[in-house]
Amino acid sequence: MAMHVEPVEFSGRQFNLLELSRILRRHWRVLALAIILCTGAGVAYALLAAPVYQSTARMLIDTRRAQLFSPQQSVVSSDTFDAASVESQVEVIRSENLARSVIRDLKLLDDPDFMPKSSGLGSMIMARIARLLGNESHPTAEDRVREALSRFGNNLKINRLGITYVIEISFSARTPQLAARIANGVAAGYIAGELDAKRETTRRATVWLQDRISELREQTFAADRAVQSFKADNNLVTIGRSLISDQQLAELSTQLTTARGLTAETHVRLEWAQRALKDGMPDATTIDSLKSDVLGRLRQQIVDLTAREQDWSRRFGRDNSASESLRTSLKQAQRAFEDELRRLAEVYRGEFEVAKAREEAIQTNLGHMLKVSADTDLKAVGLRELESSAQSYKGLYDSMLTKFMEASQQALLPTTDARIITAAFPPSGKSEPRTMIVLAVSGVLGLMAGLGVAFLREATDRVVRRPDQIEAATGAECLGLLTEIPAGKALPLPAVTCTGERQIRCTTLIERYSVIEPTSLFTETLRSIRVAIDVESGDQAQIIGITSTLPGEGKSTIALNLARLIAHGGHRVLLIDGDLRRRALTLGVSEAGAPALVEVLRGEVPVSDVLWQCPDTGMHFLPVGAYEGGRHMAELIPASGLAQVLSWTREAFDYVLIDLPPLVPVVDVRAANRLIDRFVLVAEWGQTTQDVIRTELAANRVIRDKLLGVVLNRIDPRFLKQIDANRGSRYGTYLQPSQPELAAQAVPTWRNAIPRMLASLRRGRSAPRRREQRGGAGQAPPAQASSTRHGGEAS
Repeated sequence: MAMHVEPVEFSGRQFNLLELSRILRRHWRVLALAIILCTGAGVAYALLAAPVYQSTARMLIDTRRAQLFSPQQSVVSSDTFDAASVESQVEVIRSENLARSVIRDLKLLDDPDFMPKSSGLGSMIMARIARLLGNESHPTAEDRVREALSRFGNNLKINRLGITYVIEISFSARTPQLAARIANGVAAGYIAGELDAKRETTRRATVWLQDRISELREQTFAADRAVQSFKADNNLVTIGRSLISDQQLAELSTQLTTARGLTAETHVRLEWAQRALKDGMPDATTIDSLKSDVLGRLRQQIVDLTAREQDWSRRFGRDNSASESLRTSLKQAQRAFEDELRRLAEVYRGEFEVAKAREEAIQTNLGHMLKVSADTDLKAVGLRELESSAQSYKGLYDSMLTKFMEASQQALLPTTDARIITAAFPPSGKSEPRTMIVLAVSGVLGLMAGLGVAFLREATDRVVRRPDQIEAATGAECLGLLTEIPAGKALPLPAVTCTGERQIRCTTLIERYSVIEPTSLFTETLRSIRVAIDVESGDQAQIIGITSTLPGEGKSTIALNLARLIAHGGHRVLLIDGDLRRRALTLGVSEAGAPALVEVLRGEVPVSDVLWQCPDTGMHFLPVGAYEGGRHMAELIPASGLAQVLSWTREAFDYVLIDLPPLVPVVDVRAANRLIDRFVLVAEWGQTTQDVIRTELAANRVIRDKLLGVVLNRIDPRFLKQIDANRGSRYGTYLQPSQPELAAQAVPTWRNAIPRMLASLRRGRSAPRRREQRGGAGQAPPAQASSTRHGGEAS
């Protein structure tokens, strides 16, 4: 499954991972230099920097310490520690007061390891500058203290471990012993400071309580005296916290209620007794309500006698003497019952009278006490107010007295909320600089700096370096990449037999490179240009103009090698030097002063008399010649028969190539664009800018429309893989012979020697035939053709 890499926008361009890797390969020297410099600086720092040792002590804020006094009884408010409280303690440890205390207790101002004397070169230079500026001043004692505080704060680190109540105190110093001593000193100083703070708080609270107790004592006595004076002045008597009149009124109210109940009860009993006398024998319920045991026994006796009398009368008859005796006893019992009932009625009547009289007496007393209570209630309001004030003062006095006693005891109890759980010890190794971390950080910084410089150079680099850049600037296809030809390379050139006049002088490697190195990437790019020309031209020869944006971009060398390469393949090729100003090809491959294009345009000589020929490829060349008056192409085209000359070349040759001037300095190309079918633009790698190309093509729309393609020239072979990995490496790999081919070449046998001989004879016979088939004014003499083919075979 293919992996798709999303492009990334950067400086108006889209980058993917492949493009980023190419950028890194293009700027690997910058990356390497930045990494080496930063790593070297890191190594120097690690070797030259003074070692620093760090020691750590841990302290616990103990919230579950033993307490002799409950939080409610404590004079100082109880400590309820939360996250904010612990962070507050961290800031207390960082405070300047604690730092001053530790510096003073440990005598750090006199310690040379903590306050080294400034005797370095930098200090001398700063002192000399201050002396020159008139700012020289001798440090005072406070200045030394401020310097010590600054160093102390820079080397002290306070951290809370997670969400625990543990505080970590770390200090960095030049010696391990000093680091441990100061870390332990900070912890001990914090604990001592907390104890001093609590003692001071308790002392202040005790002094304040003592003064307050004296004030409350006087206020309490004054309030009590006011209460007693008020009672005496208003004849108020209290029992406990209430007036005696209020108590008497309450008692009379209770007695009245009891008397009323008793009166009602005796009245009901009297009515029951009177009803029983009136009705005769009462029932058992009424007798029970009268609460008389005598009546109960008499009634029971009456009931028994009645039952016996009825039984005997039924058994013995009513006239029986026993029955008569029972009836007599029954009547006596009934009279006794009635007498007892009358006695009870009189008793109940007397009790009712007594209860009623008592109720009336209590009612009279209650009315009198109500009048008395109404008079004392008004006075009781003031009394209650005075008593409440006195009670409040007494409560405050008691509370403050208790607090004072507790504060006196707490001042003698040295307790604190913090304790050291891990003491600081001298470290065995230095903490700074950490060599591996310094090297890693310096390497990363170097990499980041190198990447920044690389991307900055990539973003600000407007020159053409890649095919996609040249295609974006021109809108045309990049026909290929041309590497820089090694001009100083001494290669053996094939010998060329020159017969006759007007022979082109091609003696340098640059002029004959496409023929000397047919398998090079340079030559393969020229073949790509020829293929593009063939696709556009079809069967009819076209006029191809080769130009560039700026001078010196190698267009003349490319035109010459392209013409030689096409002619070497057996085609009729004419190369015209169209640069009337520079005349690079004319001066390089022909003789000065010989008739040329200028004489043809003047009508002095025919075209066939001014053509030059390459002896080894058969290529024809039309030099531009010399002229006077400073005229150029823009003046020659409308005033001459250049169009007729080019029309004749279409019929006489298969390919017509014109080496034109560059676009930027002159307007010759713009003047000749109507006579040229297609253009090939040459741009120099790493020199030509995209803006120049865009500007010139925008100003010459006809040239842009006729642009066949673009060639990127003079590429450094070392950067070829970075520019186009496929063309830079795959082409050379493809041209390498396979192992069987190498074996066949290394061991020649009669099986492969005979086919090579037959192929050589076949090529020798076919060459004159192709020469005879050429027509037009460009046809070379037979002797010259033989010499040309011989040169081609040698090449």
